[in-house]
Amino acid sequence: MKSELGAIKGMLVHRLQHMGVESCLLPGLLKQMAGVLSRDPYMTRLAVNRRLQFLGWDIELDEHTYQLALACFEAENIDPLKHRPANWFSVCFPINTCAS
Repeated sequence: MKSELGAIKGMLVHRLQHMGVESCLLPGLLKQMAGVLSRDPYMTRLAVNRRLQFLGWDIELDEHTYQLALACFEAENIDPLKHRPANWFSVCFPINTCAS
């Protein structure tokens, strides 16, 4: 299960990077995605996209990326994630952060 979750997290990170999200911004995006989904885990993809855009993210999740995010956050117990600092996400997810 742990290696499967690692693979899912890797796919999520890869898809978000392929959508144009810079590596150094991924921890913040993942934190805000977790916060949005923790409010309503049954929120539709369209509603999540609207909320992320309202929060200032210029991104539109496709269905596959949305399902990967749901799987990751559910496996990590989504509710406490909204209270984690953004750097926790850079440790928990396979992210190569941007160099300074």
